[in-house]
Formats: sequence, C-alpha cells, structure tokens
Amino acid sequence: MSQQVLELAQQGNADAIAFLLNRTLKPQGIEAKVANSDARLQILLEGLDTPDETRMVNLVTQGVQKLQIATINQLHIYGKQTGVKEAAWKRSFQQQDMGLTEVSLGEAATDDFGQGNLLALAREGDRTALQTYVEQVVTALLTQAREQRPAPLEGEEVIVHADPQVFLELQETLLKVTIETTEFLDGPAFSADLGKKLNLIASPTVKAFELYKRKHAAAQPFFIQRLVLDQSLQSRL
Repeated sequence: MSQQVLELAQQGNADAIAFLLNRTLKPQGIEAKVANSDARLQILLEGLDTPDETRMVNLVTQGVQKLQIATINQLHIYGKQTGVKEAAWKRSFQQQDMGLTEVSLGEAATDDFGQGNLLALAREGDRTALQTYVEQVVTALLTQAREQRPAPLEGEEVIVHADPQVFLELQETLLKVTIETTEFLDGPAFSADLGKKLNLIASPTVKAFELYKRKHAAAQPFFIQRLVLDQSLQSRL
C-alpha cells in the first residue's frame, strides 16, 4: 500500500478512500464512490446485483474505523444496483468516542449521495453538479464585478438587471457555458476569472470550456472565448 495514499485517506481524501475500498470491492464486482464534505463521509456501493447490506456495512465500517479519520462526524453508506437511480438501502453512523454508532435515518442527514461533494461529481461530468457549480461561480463573479464598479452619480439612473441565467452543454470534453444577462461582461477578464474557477473541475471528462453570452432567450449567443482547463491542479491517484 502506498504510504501517501494511506495518509491521504486518513485525512479524509475521498479519492484515496475510494481507492483503498475498491482494491477489495472491485474483484467482487462492486465499486465504491466516496464523497466527503462538512464532516460527512458518504460511501455509495454499486454492483450489477445490489450489494449485500450486512456484509458491506461491516466491511466499510471496519475499514473506516481503521483509518481513524479525525475530520468526519457522520458516515452514510448506500447500496444500489448499477443503473437504478434510488439506493436499495442506506445506513447511517455517528462518530463517537468509542467509535461509530449507528443512528436512525431520522437522526442523520440522509441527502442523496454526493450532494455535499459538488466538485468531485462535476469532474465526473454529472450534469446537475456542473450546473450547480457553474451557476454559483457565475453569480459570485458577477456580484464581485458589480461591487467593483463606481457608484452611480447623484441623479444618474440606476439600471436593475434580472438575475443571470446559465445554460450548459457538455460536448465530449468541451463545456459550453452560455450566460443570459443584460449586464456588461468584460469578456477576456471574465473568461480568465471563470477559467480559474473551472480549473477546480478540470478532468479527463471536462478539458476545456467556451464562454457565450446573450441578452435574452430569443437572442443569438455570441462567442467570447475558449480556454483549455489546467488538469495539473488536480491530484490524481
């Protein structure tokens, strides 16, 4: 076992935890996907057949306890059949002084797997995660741009813009981002700032992006810029 992978897993790194679990699970036809956010570790187990609940829960809880991950308070384990949307079973645990203690679903956060790990899902090309993340980034960048503009002069008309809308299209590894807004966009500068944020989701699935803008739904989007994302910023196992 790579000492670096073990250390990353003990720090709560989702990719490292998944790597360690899958060394055991993949030969059994089961794949583990891991998300870690807000001290909540979520582990989704998928197989052609629904993974055996008792055996998988025992295996995962023992493995997690051996890692002694100090940064998690809750553990949620999900089992589902590949291709089926809903999990067949869910088990939740709370980290206590004596180890993991099972809690009822009513006492624990039972969000669908991965909601707290937006970046990891976006790197995989998950459409919902991509949409949520890009919308958050665009809204933050536009808000920052507004704050940096000079205050209107006395008597000057203040233009109120509708909230921007973001439309995405993932074509192979190219992410097309169309922003619908009447606000001014400094094209090159906005593209550069957006690219820095999108570098966080750069992956073999999302390698580049193109930025477009339109003023309203009936308008033809106009092309602003295309940038290749920097995948070297992501540490891969």
